[in-house]
Amino acid sequence: AEGVETRDQADRLRELGYRAAQGFLFARPMPAADFGEVVERDWPSRTRVLRTV
Repeated sequence: AEGVETRDQADRLRELGYRAAQGFLFARPMPAADFGEVVERDWPSRTRVLRTV
């Protein structure tokens, strides 16, 4: 789901079976060059996935 801005929206999407979402609730827009650094800092368990993409 795209454009998730509130916790209520995220909760409802989860109830509906959505497994992936993006939006301001999770992160503001950023330059692509900054993305890897943010993932490594904020979601270290996801770094392996980032490196395989």
